[in-house]
Amino acid sequence: MSGMVGPGAGVAAGVEDALSILVGERLRYLGRAADLAWIGFGDDVEVRSELTGAMRTLAEHALHVQCALRIAGPDGPFVGGGDMWIWPDPGAADRERPDVGEALFDRRADQLASVGDTGLVTVATIQADDWGGFVLLCSHGWSVEVFPDTTASEEQWRYFRPGDHDSHFVVFDEEEASK
Repeated sequence: MSGMVGPGAGVAAGVEDALSILVGERLRYLGRAADLAWIGFGDDVEVRSELTGAMRTLAEHALHVQCALRIAGPDGPFVGGGDMWIWPDPGAADRERPDVGEALFDRRADQLASVGDTGLVTVATIQADDWGGFVLLCSHGWSVEVFPDTTASEEQWRYFRPGDHDSHFVVFDEEEASK
């Protein structure tokens, strides 16, 4: 496990190095658990669940994002992290915040899976900054933008290969990054 403990000089280079493995990989899917967004890239891999022991099919590469996130398509913004708290249907706004599966984010995640199934959207380049943010510029006018939006040194996002505990790259968490 590696990562960055806080923003500053050299963070951009570290982020670009860690995420360079995604260049050429296809954008597969998007989902969430509460306010954590997960994004899959690459081919299918079989991974044993640590909780149940059952085998699961996941994408080869994963990003878990707990800060501002936007995925844009060729026509503009497609989905953002704030969409986790927006009802997709008129008239639902008077209810409590939507659960997983009920929000605009979830509807857009399902639509993105259809795009990912085509295999046409692949990561072309990575542009990072010294504050832990990055943009994955993808083919066909798509992009994935991650923007740490706090000054606290707590986890904003992580990259890893499912099933490989040594592959985790964490931005920013002093405890995790020091392991």
